[in-house]
Amino acid sequence: MDRTHARIALLVAESMLGTPYHWGGDDPAGADCSGFICEALRASGHLKTRERLSSAGLFSRFHQAKNTVSLSEAVPGDLVFWAEEGRVYHVAMLHTPGFVIEAGGGSQGTDTLEEAIAENAFVRIRPIRYRGAPFAILRLP
Repeated sequence: MDRTHARIALLVAESMLGTPYHWGGDDPAGADCSGFICEALRASGHLKTRERLSSAGLFSRFHQAKNTVSLSEAVPGDLVFWAEEGRVYHVAMLHTPGFVIEAGGGSQGTDTLEEAIAENAFVRIRPIRYRGAPFAILRLP
């Protein structure tokens, strides 16, 4: 399977390391978790220009029976989702085995650089179990 598009998405995600968390943002000036992933997926051709989906929307869009993988099968570029009571609330991208790249640390009220700094809310690399066990891991086409 050609993973070129997934590698491009991961390179775009890596280029955004250190970008401040911004609730509702989806560009290099600031992004929340789903906006960050949407930016990487648009650049790699997985989403249309300016298409913006929530974490749950991304899960719905890319979930197919054949593309769900286990943690031991996951490879860089796979999408990792967390849920509570069946409701998807966070998305990240597998960076290396055991680690994800995510926009995290912020909240609905994080919309300035000063707030992102105070909350230590940025695009960053974290252990995959930082938020607990993932709900699902999806392989992009």
